[in-house]
Amino acid sequence: MGRGLLEVAFERLDSYKKQVPVESMQSLICALCDLGEDLPEPKPGPFEPGVGTYAYRLIYFGLLRVADSKRRLEVLKEAFTNSPGISMPVDIVSMDERTDDRKQQGHDFLVDVHDLNELKAVCVSKIRAAATRGGFCDNPHLLVFLCRWFRWGDKAGVRAWVAEHVQKPTEAVWLLRVLLGKSTSTGAGEIKVHHHVHLQFVEQFVDLHRLTDLTSDLKLDDFDGLDRTALAEYRKALKRRSDGRPDDDWQWEMMERD
Repeated sequence: MGRGLLEVAFERLDSYKKQVPVESMQSLICALCDLGEDLPEPKPGPFEPGVGTYAYRLIYFGLLRVADSKRRLEVLKEAFTNSPGISMPVDIVSMDERTDDRKQQGHDFLVDVHDLNELKAVCVSKIRAAATRGGFCDNPHLLVFLCRWFRWGDKAGVRAWVAEHVQKPTEAVWLLRVLLGKSTSTGAGEIKVHHHVHLQFVEQFVDLHRLTDLTSDLKLDDFDGLDRTALAEYRKALKRRSDGRPDDDWQWEMMERD
């Protein structure tokens, strides 16, 4: 099914999100978790819900019809365990984390706060297992997986995995591309995409001195696309810090470019 048809199908399914039979929720969640890695990325822009958002809404509103939060936990844990997918389980658990905004808005959480740790542990276990297999480095959701592994699991383990995969200059550029930040702005009827490197974020995963040593002799002209952007933005970030400017000054630079 093409991207456009898939979006239309999920958009129509959204109208039935509160009508899915409760007894079918576990099978539905497992199936959507299976699909998670293959769902298209959302379009740039703040008001463009992607297919993943519609998939999450099917799960969220369907599970809210299950009155017992412990039963919801059982359904989610069973579906997560039975599915090879990682992206959708991680999204579901992330959306159930207690943030100030969600609390203030009276958000209905799917599971109790203490039970959420069980689901986080399942997700971390799935990420760790995937990290030992080929193809993980090229997963389009790698940044999200690394961040959740770092926050929910073993920080030292994540740094060790990164260090093992960043031994050469080209691998250092790969990591910078993975950790490259992205933001959007609107103006003159168009959406602009901006990229940046935030050093405080990068140094959670890798030693900056090691990263700088690996990339110091590289020439920008030898790279193109996001590899070139990532290396250029990293050098800008190092310059900001050496000049004594805040690491998040990239925000002001973005505003000036707009």
